[in-house]
Amino acid sequence: MSQTLHLITGPTAIGKSSLAIRLAQKINGVIINADSMQVYSNLKILTARPSKTDNEKIKHELYGYVDGSKRYNVAKWCHDILKIINENN
Repeated sequence: MSQTLHLITGPTAIGKSSLAIRLAQKINGVIINADSMQVYSNLKILTARPSKTDNEKIKHELYGYVDGSKRYNVAKWCHDILKIINENN
């Protein structure tokens, strides 16, 4: 069965993350990161990644899973996100 994907966008610090958590809880969804810097494991504080509490509330994907010394690009991210969408759909 196919599910709807919801995309939340906007400038920094307007409440996108809290909205995403509320929506994901309501629809039993998953939050998938689309921020190019939040994929890097060594940039947790700089990029304001989800807190431990946020991670306990709802499943978050593609946050902090790439070593900052590795080359990573949008093609790799597209591959990774499609895998997660297929696993959760």
